[in-house]
Amino acid sequence: MNTSEFLSIVERVYAFHGRRAPGIVIGVAMVHKAVELLGSVKKQIAFVESRACLPDVVQYLCGCTIGNGDLRMVDKIGKYAFSLFDRDTGKGVRVFVDINKISLEKTPELHKFFMRRRDPAVRTDKEARKASGEQVVKEFLGVFDEIIGSEKIMGLDLSKPDIYEANICSTCNESFAAPTRDSELCPHCSGELTYYKICEQ
Repeated sequence: MNTSEFLSIVERVYAFHGRRAPGIVIGVAMVHKAVELLGSVKKQIAFVESRACLPDVVQYLCGCTIGNGDLRMVDKIGKYAFSLFDRDTGKGVRVFVDINKISLEKTPELHKFFMRRRDPAVRTDKEARKASGEQVVKEFLGVFDEIIGSEKIMGLDLSKPDIYEANICSTCNESFAAPTRDSELCPHCSGELTYYKICEQ
């Protein structure tokens, strides 16, 4: 894949992601390397270790999505890395950014990007963020996959998650996936998991 083809793919993933984030460019290179190393497989499944940018790259380029169950988020690990497996054999490859191969002298903005030490202005100033992002991409394109490490791995559990039976919540009267037959309250009404409150009309 030449630079022109690579950047064409990046543009399509930018459109899917909704932002021209530098993590997308790096993610595209990572996915390309993983697919190349894994080879052609009938069924694949991905585990992503970061919630920033990388999940969208994997979804767009691999077809492994949250909805089809072939993208698993293990983002509590917090590394810019992901693994791609052959679901039938369990064989896989993990690709990651090797911080030890990023030179602070030759690629300072790229190094700061992964160490989260960029100028604080990138958080509040759109122009500063744009300039930094463009510099990160420029520096990355100069080193490309030299900074991307890989390792062969075996998956521990690639099975589909359990599908729970449905119960009707005794409070909100909505159907919900119930881990046990006697679950009377959905996670929201029980207070176990909630992200909204109902507004008064």
